[in-house]
Amino acid sequence: MTVAERELNSVAAQLAGRQEESEHSHKHLVELSREFKKNVPEEVREMVAPVLKSLQAQKCAQLCVYFGSLSAPSVSSSPRSSVVSLRPR
Repeated sequence: MTVAERELNSVAAQLAGRQEESEHSHKHLVELSREFKKNVPEEVREMVAPVLKSLQAQKCAQLCVYFGSLSAPSVSSSPRSSVVSLRPR
């Protein structure tokens, strides 16, 4: 196995682990949300709804910036070239 293949396997394993953690966190968040809706009076839910929506919008904005940065063109690191590369980073 080449060095590149080992590195690729390592990165793939890390990504799989992160995805698993993300799925677990999402399931836990859904569970907490259901418990909150079930156990908290309607008037309290209405009071915290704007805060929850604001946090959700902030998270969506962060994800949009993150995914946008992945697809943004990267500048070549060569000092002789000022050409922008269209390949993702």
